[in-house]
Amino acid sequence: MSVREDITERRRLDGEIQQQLEELERFARLTVDREERMIELKQEINALLAEVGQKARYTIVE
Repeated sequence: MSVREDITERRRLDGEIQQQLEELERFARLTVDREERMIELKQEINALLAEVGQKARYTIVE
């Protein structure tokens, strides 16, 4: 005797979960990339200010 079950719904849900995880990973990567770029820009601004004899405007916390 064997037990069979319809796994169609489970496969559909697994697919949805995988898709949501991929979206979250993309969002996280975009967020991290944005933050890294902001740090770079702040460092560039601080360097430019130093060149003209002004104090740094941004404190960079890494």
